[in-house]
Amino acid sequence: MATKAEVLIIGGGPSGLSAGLSLARARRSAVLFDSGEYRNAPTKHLHTFITWDHHGPAELRAAARKELFESRYSTVKYSNTPIQTVTKLADGAFKAVDAAGAEWIGDKLVLATGVRDIMPDIPGFAECWGKQIYHCMFCHGFEDTGAKSAGVLAVPPLVNKDMCFALASMARQFVASLTFYTDANQQLADDIQPLLKAGAAMQADTRKIASLEPAAGSGGGGVTVRFVDGSSAHEAFLVYHPKSEANVGMVADLGLELSPSGAEVKVTPPFNETSVPGCYAVGDVSTPLKALANAVGSGSVAGPAIVQQFIREGKPIAFEPSL
Repeated sequence: MATKAEVLIIGGGPSGLSAGLSLARARRSAVLFDSGEYRNAPTKHLHTFITWDHHGPAELRAAARKELFESRYSTVKYSNTPIQTVTKLADGAFKAVDAAGAEWIGDKLVLATGVRDIMPDIPGFAECWGKQIYHCMFCHGFEDTGAKSAGVLAVPPLVNKDMCFALASMARQFVASLTFYTDANQQLADDIQPLLKAGAAMQADTRKIASLEPAAGSGGGGVTVRFVDGSSAHEAFLVYHPKSEANVGMVADLGLELSPSGAEVKVTPPFNETSVPGCYAVGDVSTPLKALANAVGSGSVAGPAIVQQFIREGKPIAFEPSL
């Protein structure tokens, strides 16, 4: 027999936890399913989130779980069993099946499933991602202030000269010089040349990349770029902006509309309801502005929107006074 709750929340990151907290505050029943997989897991510290700047992402999640599941609230439950499939029933409710085969039914659905970054096919990239390779110069960079040099990894899909230069200009605020590594793409190197103004301390390197590896003894802040000709270069960090895709495989049967890039679920602002009535998307899966503060904010907005939807549908919770 299926277990019922008013809301099913798929995703245990900041956006899902935020939505759960809003629902708990309104005494609505929900189950939050946490797969244990997080986009920022490789990152040692999170930044630009007030009161949590330079703390670990896992610390924030643990504190949020304690606040939601181990303190004053009792209507939102936690499950660390991932959801495998979600379908919509004839009565408008949603049925989810988890990895253990258990069935769950909810009147509303919150997708806080995040996105998956698509990494280039370069040996060692995955090991350096989030540690020595940065995607955002607000999330990273400040701690490397004063370093001798850094690099922009200008490989597909990051082969647009304007995007490359935008990332380079941000990184250049922290280091003395910067190199564009084009991985033998001479055309991109030629396109970049007019942007390398005199005195900017920027250059292009067209050597073919063989691999990337954390620099020994760097304390996590350096990376060695090895080339097929046997030469190498050392940088304090590399910058790369990947494409990403929405983690929505488990809800494929819902027929959700996606953004043109396929990286986000299409939502209607400001409350983030999707093209499927009763289904909301929050966090990175719902916006190209993938930042912690945005994720928390979207969850805190979707939760109250669901509560208001319940009330309009004639499903209020009657207050039961203590005797």
